[in-house]
Amino acid sequence: MTLPKGMEGGEMDNLDEDRGREAAAAADVEVSPVAEGDIVTDSATPAAPKAMTPVEAMANLTGLHDVYGYVGDINRLGYEELTRLCAEVKEKKPSALLMLATYGGDPDAGFRIARCLRHNYQSLTIIVPGFCKSAGTLICVGADDLVICDKGELGPLDIQINKPDEVDEFSSGLDITQSLNMLKDLVQNFFQDHMLAIRFKNNVSTKVATEIAAKLAIGSFSPIYGQIDPLRVGEIQRANQIVWHYATRLNEYGSILGQDPKFSLAKLVHSYPSHGFVIDRKEARVSFQKVRHPSHDEHLASSMMPLQQTSARKPWVQKFSSETIKGGPNGEQTGDGASAA
Repeated sequence: MTLPKGMEGGEMDNLDEDRGREAAAAADVEVSPVAEGDIVTDSATPAAPKAMTPVEAMANLTGLHDVYGYVGDINRLGYEELTRLCAEVKEKKPSALLMLATYGGDPDAGFRIARCLRHNYQSLTIIVPGFCKSAGTLICVGADDLVICDKGELGPLDIQINKPDEVDEFSSGLDITQSLNMLKDLVQNFFQDHMLAIRFKNNVSTKVATEIAAKLAIGSFSPIYGQIDPLRVGEIQRANQIVWHYATRLNEYGSILGQDPKFSLAKLVHSYPSHGFVIDRKEARVSFQKVRHPSHDEHLASSMMPLQQTSARKPWVQKFSSETIKGGPNGEQTGDGASAA
């Protein structure tokens, strides 16, 4: 650029600065002087985004689903309360989202809870923020989409039976079945070992060795088998069938047990060594085909659940809505039908 005669470089800079001030004044914009060495960018540095609160996340979810919370024992009280809340929703959304935390309970009530939601909604998503054992896992079989948080876990579907002559104590419905299978293996091994030992060590015929081994086996195991009550065995076998039939019916909604539901269900009912066995997100994918990590909104909203009440006999049942969600910055309190049923 050719400078006008008699104008040096510094004078040109001053002229540009004066023109900039005149333009800013015309636009009513305040111009701050720029110190030597400052770096001028085309745009201001954007402010850091505000962190989303659990209440805001819950509000986002209620815009997409009818959102329910259930914490505590699975029983008829909880079922009745959930039914009441569903009936009060006049304009239902196509989908429901249930946040579920429980140590289990009555499988009949669990079946009714899942049925209640499926009768009222076209699709069902269940979020598991913590423990969701036994009858809670049964409810999950009725979902289309299963969301298991990092601390969430399901449990086996072996039914719990009241112990005879005990108050409020239960045993797994698989205990008697596993005991009988163990006894059968013990008898077979006992008979085989003794028959072979007698046959070859004493140089007797196979017929004689078999008769002696059979008498030894009968004498050794008869007292044990004599303690088994056939009526009790039949009762437990029928109880185990309850969970199997309920789960089969619930799976018809979303086919969440995959292409081979009998295999998946058999694993949930029979394959785990204890009723408290941990079925986390990775293990759940062995039996359930639609298992995923929670979204950001789902993770934040699930923190509003009162997980300290998971063992409560009177379950906490809640219907969330965008109009009635209340609380502080962390979402400590909520409204709209919160109850301990």
